This record gives sequence, structure tokens and C-alpha cells, in this order.
Amino acid sequence: MARCCCCIPLKAGVIIITLLWLFTSIISAIADVAVIKNTEQLYDKRYYVVDLVASAITFLITTFGLFVTCCAKSSTIIKIYAVLFAILVVIQIAHLIYMCIFIATYHDSYMSTCLSTIKSSNSTDDITGSNACNAEFKKFAAPWVIGYVLAAILSIYFAFVINRYAKHCKSNEKISPVPTVQTNTDKKSDTDTDKK
Repeated sequence: MARCCCCIPLKAGVIIITLLWLFTSIISAIADVAVIKNTEQLYDKRYYVVDLVASAITFLITTFGLFVTCCAKSSTIIKIYAVLFAILVVIQIAHLIYMCIFIATYHDSYMSTCLSTIKSSNSTDDITGSNACNAEFKKFAAPWVIGYVLAAILSIYFAFVINRYAKHCKSNEKISPVPTVQTNTDKKSDTDTDKK
């Protein structure tokens, strides 16, 4: 039987992946709502609004996926989940691109705020202050970008796992057809044949 991450049975792996994404979307949505409520500048809110929408879509798809993985009897429904999850991965990659653009455009705003803070304290010259601000910005931006890139790579792998599970379920349906139920007329014809 196929496995997820080399050691977990495929169905259990799909359930774990789905639960992981479900809980992550809930935590992300809660954090986004908290930031949106406490942030007054529209410029700062827009990233979190986009993130909140992505979290809501993730929540809906993974809730559907959890139900399907645990309860579905048809491989067609599981295939629908695999397609929805692939769409979710595309959304996440688009979100990654948006986030990188957002961070790049946020750089100028961050630098001007940081430099004005340094100038008001009169602690260093402009070049030293600029270098310090750049270093701080890189410390802020690098973990976010690296985290999102790793999450995107993992998401692609998870999409392949869920797709493999859908194919596995479909092949099992072909191997074990649905048993037919004999009706009373079928039983009569069988007994009539036995009597002759």
C-alpha cells in the first residue's frame, strides 16, 4: 500500500494533512482578525484581509476534505477534494507572490519610519541608521518569505499525496465491485433451474 511521508498509511496521512491545514487556517484567521481590529492604517490591513480570505477558503476546503476522507464511499468525491486541494495550493502560491510584493513595497515605508525614528533620537548618522534599518527589515522579512516558500513546497507534496489517495481509492473500487443483491424473482429462477 502507498504511504505518506514514507511511514504513514495513505489515508491516515491525508487525514493528518487535512487536520494540519484546518487548524492552521483557524489560527491564521484568528490572528488576522486580531490584527485587523487593532490596526488603524489601511495600508497595514490589506495584507491581513487577503490572508483572512485565504484562511477562510482553506478552512472551507479542508473541512470538506476531512468529511470526505473520513466518510466518503465514492472515489469521485475524494477526487473532487484532490482537485480542490490543488486549487488551494495554487491560491497559496499566488498568496506567496502577493506577500513577496507586499514586503517589497513595504520596504520603503519601513525604511522611512525607521530612519525618522533614528533621526529624532540623534543617535547615529544617516548611513549607519540606514544600514541598521536595512538589517532590521531583513530580519523581519526573511523568516516570512522562507516560511511561505517552504509551506508552498510542502503544499505541493501534500497535493500529490491527496491525489495519490484519490487514485488509490479509485483503483480499489475497480478491484472490488459493489456486490449485487439478489431479488425474489432471481431466487425463483435459480430454484426453477435446480428442479429441472
